[in-house]
Amino acid sequence: MVARIIFQGIKREKNAGGHLMAYLAFEIASHDGSVIGQVGVPDANEATVMVEAKRRLRKLLRDALNELSGGPFGSG
Repeated sequence: MVARIIFQGIKREKNAGGHLMAYLAFEIASHDGSVIGQVGVPDANEATVMVEAKRRLRKLLRDALNELSGGPFGSG
């Protein structure tokens, strides 16, 4: 299966605590389906936001895979 990650533009807004955040929306798409989400990081220049958001997305995906492995449908 081949999956692609499609990034949208960066959207900046204040979070519930009043801090300016940068949110990077993404879609993970393959022929089996898709997942849509966003990653929030403290606001910074565009290059820094992209690097940090991708780092956090990798961690999020690793954590999700670990969760799936331990769940009722996991393969161990």
